[in-house]
Order: sequence, then structure tokens, then C-alpha cells
Amino acid sequence: MIALPDLDTPQGENGTPDVLFITRKQLEKLRTEAFEKGRQAGDRDARAALHEHEIALAEDLVQQLHEMTFTHVEARRAVLHDLRELVLTFVDVVLPAVADVGLGDLLVSELAAISDQAIPGRITLRCAPSDRDAIARLIGSRTDIPARPTIQCDAELSEGQIVIQSSRRETEINQAGALATLRDKVETYFHLKTEEESHG
Repeated sequence: MIALPDLDTPQGENGTPDVLFITRKQLEKLRTEAFEKGRQAGDRDARAALHEHEIALAEDLVQQLHEMTFTHVEARRAVLHDLRELVLTFVDVVLPAVADVGLGDLLVSELAAISDQAIPGRITLRCAPSDRDAIARLIGSRTDIPARPTIQCDAELSEGQIVIQSSRRETEINQAGALATLRDKVETYFHLKTEEESHG
């Protein structure tokens, strides 16, 4: 038997608390109950802390996924922008140069085809006034042209547009128009791809 001070009862006449007697079994039970209550409280605190930690991790994961998605979309947009600039440079700079180089062969081919059905001296080549001198030099430098056409300026024709005409046939060469159409198609393609990326 263990004697413990009873702090819940009034003190005695001499100022000392009355003595409360408790068995070792009761003491052990009190200790066990106190320990169990402490453990349960600790478990609740631990579960609450773990739950808060899991929520924080989930929020962090969602944020990282959002940032990764945003970065991926931005990267694709940047690639599309750079690719668009590259293709348009090719259309605006490289293709016209290639077309100019091949224009002589194209003229020879068309003049050969039309001269077979034309009366000699009756072939005309109409072009924009700004193109006349260049076309005249080109035709004058070629020795393989089967029939020399008469070059006429036509203000209604756009730059790069050529019309070869005989009494029986008319052929149009419009490299500038073809390049402009190609450029429009490239612009449309990249515009649609950009819109597609913007809307996921």
C-alpha cells in the first residue's frame, strides 16, 4: 500500500494534507490510463500532422504539374514561332531566288510548246512594266529559245506575272502569285497550329 497526499481534500489542522492511500495495482492502472491517454493524443496529433503533410504534398504536386504543362506549352509555342519564321524566310527569300534561276528554262519550255502552233513572228510576251528589262535580258541571253517573242508591257499584270500568247494559244506564268499563295498557306497553317496550342 502506498500513501499519497490527498490534494483534493481540505488540509488538516496542522496544515498538512490528509493522507490518501492507494494500492500499487491502482497506481499502475493510473499510470497505464495516463500513458494510454497520452498515446491517443499523440496519435491524433500525428495523424493530423500527417494529413496536413499529405495535403501540402498534393498541392505541391498539382502546382508542379501545372508549371510543367505551362512550360511544355510555352516551349511548343516557341518552337512553332521559330519554325514559322524559318519557313517564311525560305518562302520569301530562297524560293524566289530558285524561281528566278529556273525562269529561263520555264520560258524556253513554254515558248517551244507554243511556237509549234504559232505563225512565225506572231508570238507576244506580256509582262508588268517593272519586269520588262529583266525579261528582255533573260531572253536575249538564251540561245535555245525556238521563237523570239515580242515583249509588251501590260500595266494590268502584277510583278512576276507573264503571259505568252499566240494566235491559237495563251499560257500564263505567275511565279509571284504561286509564291504568294504558298505564303498564305504557310501563314494559315501556323496560325491554326498556334490556336490549337492555345486551346490545348
